[in-house]
Amino acid sequence: MYYGQGEMMYSWAVRMLEARCAVLLEQDKECVAIPTSSEQMRSNSSLHRTAMLDLFRDNVERLVLEHSSPSSLNRNFLHEDAINVFISADFFAAIHLPNRQGMRGRVISAGDAFSGTLSINKKSIKAERARTITSSADIDWWTRSAANKPYTEVHFAPAWRIYDVVLDASDNEKLEIDSPLPWHTGPFELKKIDTLTGEIVTDETAKEGVIAFGAFTAIARAGGAYAMMNNAWPVNFGEDTGPNNYGTRTQPVVIASESANVIYNSSKIFEGTAGKQDFDTKWLVRRVAPITIVDGGNITIHGHFGDAEAARAGRSNKQRRSFIPVDTALYYDIDFRKTTVSSSSNMYLRTAAIFSRKQGYNQLGWSHENSFSARHQGSVSHEGSRSTKVKYSAGAKLNVSLLAEFRGTIYSTGWDATPYTLFAGIAPTALYFTRD
Repeated sequence: MYYGQGEMMYSWAVRMLEARCAVLLEQDKECVAIPTSSEQMRSNSSLHRTAMLDLFRDNVERLVLEHSSPSSLNRNFLHEDAINVFISADFFAAIHLPNRQGMRGRVISAGDAFSGTLSINKKSIKAERARTITSSADIDWWTRSAANKPYTEVHFAPAWRIYDVVLDASDNEKLEIDSPLPWHTGPFELKKIDTLTGEIVTDETAKEGVIAFGAFTAIARAGGAYAMMNNAWPVNFGEDTGPNNYGTRTQPVVIASESANVIYNSSKIFEGTAGKQDFDTKWLVRRVAPITIVDGGNITIHGHFGDAEAARAGRSNKQRRSFIPVDTALYYDIDFRKTTVSSSSNMYLRTAAIFSRKQGYNQLGWSHENSFSARHQGSVSHEGSRSTKVKYSAGAKLNVSLLAEFRGTIYSTGWDATPYTLFAGIAPTALYFTRD
């Protein structure tokens, strides 16, 4: 603030001295040389003002990005107030720097996700040289073979890259980005803005203090759960991919569930299965394309999980079973009693998100196994989230799948039936990578 006041005081003083010198020179009198002319002072002041506003802009962008959610399922991972903050910062710069007026935009990217060329109204526009905005953590950015395909290659970058775009636009000209970017703010146009109120100029608005201003924001970086999950899961019962039996192409849900009774069937006494039932139920859905870890390192696999039972009820139009907790990964209730006919039953349940490679696999999963001679009831919570850290070499290929299964043997309680309910389900709301 004091630096700016000093510039204004010097600018005023030098203009007074230059005027005084002009009079003295006409009188053939000497004039003390001024260290910096008013013209040079204006140039210096403009450079200083530009540098300060650029620093302000960069810090605003850094603050917004640090408070955004780049690992989210939303292709627009920016903070909910980000666009208004960007517009306010750009308008502030436009008031103080004439070369920041007009139609301008920013493209947020990372690594080489953006080529630097944008198509707007079918016209190719070259962005200015990228600016680097440091990040407190590595940023994942993904690529794919075509715009209608799932993302398959994950890279990591230490900083954001922001591209400024300057357009020649006419007042109220309707403009829109044509490039297949993950997200942008939609149609935009150049407006006349009152610098005192920040409002669009109307017939009643004073004509002084008016500038032409327009702004847009676009995101060229795809990453986080959006890149991992968007349109990446089959919904059919294909032999190769398996069933995504209660979810969508972006929000997969896989469930193995059964509720019935094991009864004593005397007609099968000679088969040895008169009073027992064997279980081997397994559902598996695979991501439609493998993932290549282009940039290796210590990578953490994160998962956030939702209510799989609610998905089952919603898909099958049946009421949600309230006795299954909302955070359930596994649920079991087997009302078995030890008798002279059978002394115990056993059951194994498991659900997991599996990341497999040639060297083996890692998982975010839950399992339960027990042999029991009395009623066996309980649940295993997914607790909302889970993570695991893995060291991947550059170029590692991962096949991602979701699994729900149970297997074991339940006997009837003597000649009485054994009621049972078995449930294994996984409903990831977000799966994503971070790197140390």
